[in-house]
Amino acid sequence: MSLSSYYDLSWNDSHTQCLSRLYSLYFDEIFWEDQLLDIGYNGHPDPTYDLDAGVSQPDFIAYNTDGDVQHISIIDIDATPPENEKELIESELSQLEKYEEISEEMINKFLSLRNKSLSVNHQETVALVTDKTYNNHRDKFKSVVQELGIILWSIKEQDTPLIKKVSGEHASIELNRMLNSGVNVFPDGDDLLYFSRNTDSSLIEFEFIQRLLTYCSRETKREFTFDEVDEIMIRTRPPMLRHIPQNERIEYWKEYVYRLLNDHQLLEQTGSDRYQWKKKRFTSEPRDRKRILSKIKDKLRPGEE
Repeated sequence: MSLSSYYDLSWNDSHTQCLSRLYSLYFDEIFWEDQLLDIGYNGHPDPTYDLDAGVSQPDFIAYNTDGDVQHISIIDIDATPPENEKELIESELSQLEKYEEISEEMINKFLSLRNKSLSVNHQETVALVTDKTYNNHRDKFKSVVQELGIILWSIKEQDTPLIKKVSGEHASIELNRMLNSGVNVFPDGDDLLYFSRNTDSSLIEFEFIQRLLTYCSRETKREFTFDEVDEIMIRTRPPMLRHIPQNERIEYWKEYVYRLLNDHQLLEQTGSDRYQWKKKRFTSEPRDRKRILSKIKDKLRPGEE
């Protein structure tokens, strides 16, 4: 996939990289010998559920046609002093208990956005950690997940990336069998998702501005409509936030257009749904585009969140 010249900044975001690798086990547009897709599981990143206590957003939902569901969250734990180790792990993992409130109706509301439905039979909560994190805190992790009834997976990041189950039991015998041995991640698994809800917001904003500016330059147009924006963002490779519902993506784009108008002062509104770059040379002169992007990069400091 082609990436912008600035995009090396994005891989400071290890969370999205891990989510992308997880997604490769379920992604139906790739052909790979080791996928949970092969035993009937599908999956989607960044689901959203409206609970009584507020919005719940696991990193991933996986499910099969028998109604076996996993709510998966990636747990990011940095180095911590031994005396705080168990408390930190308990704090992080206890936040996953709210997934027990996710109902069949909520799951189907999310799946309906993808023209799918499911008769839910069984739900499981899964925490995914890197093998380094797991090995550094092995005993504490095992103790806490057993207390909370959570299943624990680890992902090996070096050499050939591999995801395996390290604690707990799945209801599905076949899923247990595959994950006990470990499932190899697709070699280009990093390339499936470059953006997620956890991606540094300044990075998404910077990429948004760069794509919009580049598109207008290539099309030799100074003016554009808001209706064009979403198509630009998901048709430019790699697609930006294509995996989340359009109405949610639109909220991102509204915010960034507003900031281009008011904070960066690069756009002006010419109609109820029309905008144009303040100066024609922004889209006609490569040097001006590069200068604008460099200034915005210095201001936003993408990838340093």
